[in-house]
Amino acid sequence: MLYSFNLIKKFLPAVKKDKIVEYLNFHTAEAAKINQNSFEIDLPANRWSDLGSHLGVVKELAAIGNLKFKDDFYPKKGNFPKNNNNGYFQVKVEDKNDCPRYMGLYLEKIRVEKSPNWMKQILNDCGINSINNVVDITNYIMILTGQPLHAFDYDKLSFNGKKPGLIVRRAKKDEKIVTLDGKKIDLDPSILVIADQKEPLAIAGIKGGKKAEIDENTKRIIVESANFRQDLIYKTSRKIGLVTDASLRFSHQLSYILPEIGMLSALKMFKEMAGAKAKQLIDKNYSKRVEKIIAFSNGFFEKLIGFSLPTSKIKDILNSLKFKAKIDKKSKKIIVRIPPERTDIGNEQDLSEEILRIYGLDKIKSQPPHIVLKPSETAEMVVFKDKIRDFLVNLSFSEVYNYSFNDIKKENSLELENPVSSQYRYLRTNLIDGLIVNLENNLKYFKEIKIFEIGKVFEKKKDKKGIEKASEEWRLGLAMVGKGETIYKLKGVINSLLKGMGLVDFLFKYDGSIESDFQKIGWSFKKGDFSLAEINLSKLLEMVNYEISFEPLSLYPSVMRDISVFVSDEQKIGEIIQVIQDTNVKYIEDVDLMDEFYIEGKRSLTFRVVFQAKDRTLTSEEINNFMGQIKEKLSQKLNIKIRSDN
Repeated sequence: MLYSFNLIKKFLPAVKKDKIVEYLNFHTAEAAKINQNSFEIDLPANRWSDLGSHLGVVKELAAIGNLKFKDDFYPKKGNFPKNNNNGYFQVKVEDKNDCPRYMGLYLEKIRVEKSPNWMKQILNDCGINSINNVVDITNYIMILTGQPLHAFDYDKLSFNGKKPGLIVRRAKKDEKIVTLDGKKIDLDPSILVIADQKEPLAIAGIKGGKKAEIDENTKRIIVESANFRQDLIYKTSRKIGLVTDASLRFSHQLSYILPEIGMLSALKMFKEMAGAKAKQLIDKNYSKRVEKIIAFSNGFFEKLIGFSLPTSKIKDILNSLKFKAKIDKKSKKIIVRIPPERTDIGNEQDLSEEILRIYGLDKIKSQPPHIVLKPSETAEMVVFKDKIRDFLVNLSFSEVYNYSFNDIKKENSLELENPVSSQYRYLRTNLIDGLIVNLENNLKYFKEIKIFEIGKVFEKKKDKKGIEKASEEWRLGLAMVGKGETIYKLKGVINSLLKGMGLVDFLFKYDGSIESDFQKIGWSFKKGDFSLAEINLSKLLEMVNYEISFEPLSLYPSVMRDISVFVSDEQKIGEIIQVIQDTNVKYIEDVDLMDEFYIEGKRSLTFRVVFQAKDRTLTSEEINNFMGQIKEKLSQKLNIKIRSDN
């Protein structure tokens, strides 16, 4: 935004031009000198309410340079005419959320003429063309106080009855307006306008219309000073492709006090420069005036910033910024009253930043960080995922990425509070749904498809106390379609993958689930021609880390024995292995399923048990004793029948 050196020096004569840019760059925001008369500030998004004005910049510079400035510009509020709704005009605000505050000032005996040269020069410094004294006053007040104003020719308003009225409302369908620069704009109900009884007069907060334009014949005017909903102005400005100084200001959060400050300033200048007589003021104020008071602690500042300042110094800095700061004798805290135009200040952190930047960042002494230095660590999941990717890519699988959002609602789905659209209301609970869509979309181009995805899924789960919480897990999704029984090929891929990742003990169950150590780590199944699988990588990583442990090799030989049993189809293989393992944990080194088949309708399983001691060679007598214990345990705990050929 452009600023005028001449206007700054009018209120702060002691400051030099070069110092203005230097002060701002070191303490406030990026600034640059444009020419001898102008400079530019890259305003922070939260500082438009105060730094969007020359008076705001003057206060800032005075605080930085410890300078005095002329603070006598604002007239007293008592200079306003009384709020008389039965006077010369009326104001109606249809939705107070669209317009929290609307002030209208009726002035008569206006003298329209050219502006003085000093005003033309200041406006030109800020990139604004001079029109006439009435329009120029509204623009001058905008750059001075930060509050956009607009003036309507009172005698050009359409009205019903005896008194004209201004209506702040949404545009009607198919309404149009011709702006001051002659552009015809189509309006719709998403656009806020200022209208009379017949048609729109202005696009609220953006541009005035041609109908009530000020000209050399204007004798009576209504001056508007308002506060509009910022997101509404921003969206409208982008929608109609019209960005103005006013729209930029209203698109940021302007203080509720600015309409009053702007109107007071305008009243004074219209009297002095246009001979105006003020007859009526209407102030529709729906804004909540809540004074912000913050109890600020010196200890908080030291803890946050890293060094301390005397409490008296902190108080002086805050007062130099026109905050009202006093030290409370009991608590020793600084009670700070925040000026209403400082919408960016809300807590002690904000005040700490104000103190620090005015004090000077360059005054902070450099100190080495007091931290414990540790060697870099490897992110296990990142390495794990990379290994899986390399493995699958080598098997001609292609990786895909799908959205984490969808429109599929399930019992355990998490719903977004602010979805980007109705199609993306829920977080996905699995990867398979997305992979199925990928297969369907690509079948028209390919006869054989092999894809995988690594991503997070999200679910509602209850903790041990029964409290429902959101959880997220890393999953691997696999999908295949093509010639032959791809489900067997997919299981072969998973088998090689799990073993390649370091997991040896796992089972493919009849229901499609994949188990290891009595825990479900995934599942595989067919859906039509599609073969699909999903594996819980979070659980898999834990198991792989548990499996990968190193112990010294035994110096003594191992002994292997087989045991065959008849079981029902419902019997879990993992339970059998666990019972065998628990029979003698000290000497049983490993248990594996070696064979599975049916004899005369009976399900037969053969397990190989590996015995090994670390301190001696086990005898045949000991092994026979161990095998007897195993058979007894299987019969007692699982009611399993031992085959007679053992």
